[in-house]
Amino acid sequence: MVSPATRISQTETVDLQTQMEKNQFPALITPPVESGWNQFRRWFGKGVSWSISALNGLIGDYMHEQKNELTVTMGFYLHHQHIPMTGESLNNYSEAPSSRICVLIHGLSCNEDPWQFSDGSGDDYAKLLQRDSGYTPFYLRYNSGLHISHNGENLSALLDQLHRNYPVDLEEIVLIGHSMGGLVARSACHYGCEKQQEWTQKIKKILVLGSPHQGAPLEQVVNVTTHILDAIPTVYSRLASDFFKIRSAGIKDLRFGYITHEDWDGHHPDTLLKNTKTKPRLPENIELYVIYGVIHETREHLINEWFGDGMVLKRSAQGRSSNKEHCLGIPEERIHGFPGKGHLTLMNSREVYEVIHQWCTRDLETSSGVMDNNGSASPKTVPPIELKPEMLKGAVKLLNTGIEQGIQAFEKVHASIARTPYEILSMIPVVGIVSEVVREINKHSFQQTCQRIRDVNNIANEFVQQI
Repeated sequence: MVSPATRISQTETVDLQTQMEKNQFPALITPPVESGWNQFRRWFGKGVSWSISALNGLIGDYMHEQKNELTVTMGFYLHHQHIPMTGESLNNYSEAPSSRICVLIHGLSCNEDPWQFSDGSGDDYAKLLQRDSGYTPFYLRYNSGLHISHNGENLSALLDQLHRNYPVDLEEIVLIGHSMGGLVARSACHYGCEKQQEWTQKIKKILVLGSPHQGAPLEQVVNVTTHILDAIPTVYSRLASDFFKIRSAGIKDLRFGYITHEDWDGHHPDTLLKNTKTKPRLPENIELYVIYGVIHETREHLINEWFGDGMVLKRSAQGRSSNKEHCLGIPEERIHGFPGKGHLTLMNSREVYEVIHQWCTRDLETSSGVMDNNGSASPKTVPPIELKPEMLKGAVKLLNTGIEQGIQAFEKVHASIARTPYEILSMIPVVGIVSEVVREINKHSFQQTCQRIRDVNNIANEFVQQI
C-alpha cells in the first residue's frame, strides 16, 4: 500500500550493464546526463506520486473499497518502483546484501521522498546507516488511509516474505517509523508475534519519531467539531459535518493511537471522544526507542507542553498517559527530545540521525559486515516516474464521485434556501398563485441544470474508462 525511496550503494552501480541485460530494476539504470525534459518529467512525476499518497491518507479506505486505480499498494519501493518480494528480485536489489536491514516507514499522507535531507545530498537515515554501519535499506510505502491495524498486519506479512526470501541469513531488523509509521511498526510486531512469524525474532529495536502513541489532538478536535456541527440545526452545518466525517479510517485511528483490530472493531468511528484502546505489549526481545520534537527552543517552555511538535503532544510521543493501562513504560534512556524541531523536521535532520545511529549501533561490534564510510553512494539521477493511463482513470473516478456528491449537497442547500421564500409568498392571496408557478419553473430549471452536469460528468467518465 504507501512508500519511501531507497538508495543504492556504489557497489550497486559498478555493473549496470549486467543489470541492464537482466532487465532488473530499470530505475537503477541511469544515463550520465539527463535532459531538461526528463528533469521536468521526474519533478512532475514526484509531485503526482506525493499527491496520490496524500489522497490515500485522506480517503484511502474509500479508494480501497472502490478498487480505485490510484490506491497505493503496500510494498517496498525503490525510486518509486515496487520491489517484488521474490528471491530473484531481492538478489538483484543489492550486490552485497547485509545481514542487518533497516526499514523506513513514513507517516500519514506521505511517501518516501520526505525522508531525504533538504541539503540536496539525497541522504536519508537508511542511506547513512548503510554507509556508516552496513545496514541494507528498505523503504515502505502503504495506503495510510486504511486502519493502522490493517497496515500493521500487512507489514507483518510483508516482512515475513522478506525474511524468507532474503538472499542471506538475517541477524537484525530495525524499524524506523515517523508519526503514524511508528504505530504501524508497533502493530506489525504485535501481529507478527501473535502469528509466531520468524522475522519477529530478528527485531531488536523499533525507533519511533514523533508518533502519537496516546493520540493526536488535531483528530480529537475534528471529532468534537463534527458533533458540534451536527447539533446546529441548519443544512450548512450538517453538510460541513458530513464533509469532515469522510476522513479516512487511518486518520480516525490517530484520535487515540489505535494499533489493533480490537481497538476499533465494533465501535462507531465517530463516537465523541470515546477511547476503546486495548493494551498490546511488545515482546521482551524488542526495545522501543522514542524521538520527539518540541517547537520552542527552550525545552521546558509552557508552549512545548501545550503544542508539542505542532502535531503531536510531548506526552503522547513519549508514550505516557494518566491511564496506567495505556502507558508504554519506556525507560528514560530510550527517550530523546529535540527542542526547536517540528513534526516533519524529525524525518530529515542530521542531528536526529546522530541519535538514531548511536541507538542502532549500541550493540554492534566494529566488525566484519560494517561498510566503511565510502562504501555506499547513490546515483545522482534516476529515470522520471512514468504516468500510467490507470492513474488518469482513477483520478477521473474520484472526480466523478466528488462532482456527484457536490451536486447532491447543492441540491440540499437549494431546497433549504428556496423553500422558505415561496412558503411566505404563498400566504399572500394574489401573489401566492403566481409564486407557485415561478417555484415550479425554478425547480424544473434547477433540476435540468443538475442533470446536464451529471450527463457531462458521466460522459467524461465513460470516455476515460475506454482509454
